[in-house]
Amino acid sequence: MKRNILARRAASAALAACMMFSLSAPALAASTDALLQQSTAAKSAVSVLDEENGMMEEEPAYQMNLKYGSITVYIGDDGKQYVQQGENDPQKRGNLQITTDGGRTDNTLTIEGGTTGAKVTLSNVNIETTSDAAVSVSGNVELVIEGKNILQSGTDHAGVEKADDNGTLTISGTGRMTNFTKDAPAPWADQADQITTVEVEGTVTSVGATAFKDCTALTTVNIADGVEYIEAGAFNGCTALTEVNIPLSVGYIKTGAFKGCTALTSVTIRDDCRLDMNVFPDTVEVNYAEG
Repeated sequence: MKRNILARRAASAALAACMMFSLSAPALAASTDALLQQSTAAKSAVSVLDEENGMMEEEPAYQMNLKYGSITVYIGDDGKQYVQQGENDPQKRGNLQITTDGGRTDNTLTIEGGTTGAKVTLSNVNIETTSDAAVSVSGNVELVIEGKNILQSGTDHAGVEKADDNGTLTISGTGRMTNFTKDAPAPWADQADQITTVEVEGTVTSVGATAFKDCTALTTVNIADGVEYIEAGAFNGCTALTEVNIPLSVGYIKTGAFKGCTALTSVTIRDDCRLDMNVFPDTVEVNYAEG
């Protein structure tokens, strides 16, 4: 790792607006109220068996509006998917689409997938709640994301946003971002070869561990002023990464945050920024600016 002292202040990176997501999945991170789970599956219908002729048919999508009350989706004793809104009686619905038609609500969505699995499509949902979770997920659940969805919960955790059609993934909200693991990877992990730009807004205070690990198409990272930490392995294995804008607010970058970023040639960080071991490849020139 090369060292070069510079006396200048880095400008905060401009952030691009894109589709926003911030939801919590206690099964993955019990203390986190901002975790997006998404699937790139394009199918919007669930195949069901026609008992009379043995043929597979597509069950029409059943849409429910979350504005009319909180919704719970669960797998019944018969192995079928049920949905209950508020105090209404449960209904058997295999192909379920949840929406608010873009309108804001503080109602929440709970999905209990059990062992057989639940499948729910979120389409133009806008949840802004002070509850621990906008969307709580447990068990085997597949979420299909369509349209623009804003899911924000709690008061002290960062939100995460879905990558837009141009490959930009934006992290927004407030507080620290989720730290991901091998067993509980980032929800956009299946889009790792499609994300080209990451934007982290300044109201977020950390970049989560292994959040963008092996995003092999990622070329640009813009981190706004206000972020304080970059956790271990955050950008590990981002082999196409060539541009990283790290603000002077970042005071601690943890082990292997940029390990394996072989296309990266130089970065600028605060002169008193604490660096753990193997933060950058040895070929990266690290410039220091006055904090």
